Amino acid sequence: MKKNVMIFMIAVMLLSCRKETSNRTLSEDDQATSGTVDLQGESVESALMTTSTAYTCDPIPTPGTWDIKPSFMNAYQHFYQIDAKPDYPGSVLCGPTSYMLAAHMIVTAKGGIYPSSKAKLGAIYTKLSQAGRFDDAAGMYIGDLTWFNTNYDYPVIKTSYKRTADRVAMKEYIEYFIKTGYPVIVTINVYGMQGAYWTNDLDMTDQPNVKYYISKDAPVGHFILLTGIKINADGSGRVWYKDPLSKTGETRCVSYTRLLDAMKYNGNNDYYDAVAVFE
Repeated sequence: MKKNVMIFMIAVMLLSCRKETSNRTLSEDDQATSGTVDLQGESVESALMTTSTAYTCDPIPTPGTWDIKPSFMNAYQHFYQIDAKPDYPGSVLCGPTSYMLAAHMIVTAKGGIYPSSKAKLGAIYTKLSQAGRFDDAAGMYIGDLTWFNTNYDYPVIKTSYKRTADRVAMKEYIEYFIKTGYPVIVTINVYGMQGAYWTNDLDMTDQPNVKYYISKDAPVGHFILLTGIKINADGSGRVWYKDPLSKTGETRCVSYTRLLDAMKYNGNNDYYDAVAVFE
């Protein structure tokens, strides 16, 4: 296949991920259950988990660099979402893949089993699709990841969904979870055609008219998994992330300002959307 055709196909596959137009909240049927949860044929006791408390944040940014727990990163096992395309044609998999990557490293680090594989991704996709929470053409809402979690993985894994038009509130949310050691899935806009190159995303000085991979000007919606953050005294900085569209799973970075801008323009009515995954 010619290179330009492949690039076009990847761009089309990404396009459907953009669907952050819902203010839907969890119903009573969506609420968390307790006990032992079956995770792709394996059982992990809820005793592995600890009780979570509501997050609180410092009103003034604290300069510094933070990463998620080393045990999580040591357990990280990448899955390239395109490898699942032959079995799930027409579907958009960046959201379920991001969730699976986060869930795998957390459960594995705690001594449990949660596959990072095509079979597990297919199971997540199928549950979402059967529940009417996944549209092959239009993608999915990031909040639907919390629905899957509460119905199938809770309390072994827990999630927190944040949707807000308040930029400061979203910054506090992201910073709280990463500072306490947990990954955060966010919705962003990207240039799908540049997914194989990424080089200019490493430039932390945003410049006009540069088509960075992650950008508010990009036309394609996508999900990525945040794993680290550096905060400057003025609140700017950089963010490290894992991307389902990376073949090798290397850690990449992006300007914190540009990430937030890309989140805002992905969300309907300038909303920011994120899901934290934790114990």
